[in-house]
Amino acid sequence: MKDNGNNQTTPVVTAAPARNTSPGIIGTDAEPFITKQEVGSRMRKPVRTIEDWMRRRIIPFYKVGQAVRFRWSEVQAHFAARYRVDAEDSATIAPSTNESSHA
Repeated sequence: MKDNGNNQTTPVVTAAPARNTSPGIIGTDAEPFITKQEVGSRMRKPVRTIEDWMRRRIIPFYKVGQAVRFRWSEVQAHFAARYRVDAEDSATIAPSTNESSHA
C-alpha cells in the first residue's frame, strides 16, 4: 500500500515479469530441444539416417552455426502429416506377390 498524501492508501500493483514464450527461444518454458542422437534413439534409427533425412529435408530441424537441434513434437507432427497411412489408404496398397498367388 502506498500513502498518496491525503491519508488514503492506494494499492500498489506490480506486474509479474513477462516470460518469453516464443517458440524456438532457448531458456523459456517451451519444449526443450533434442539432439540428432536423441531423435535417432527415439526413432530407433542410426544417426546417419537422421543426417540423411536432414539433407533430404524429410525431417524438420533447427540449425544455428553447426549446432543442429530438433523439437520432438514437430518431428512427430511432421511424420504424422506427411507419412501416415490411414486404414482406408492401406486397401490401395498392392498386395505382395506371395499373397496374390494363393488366390
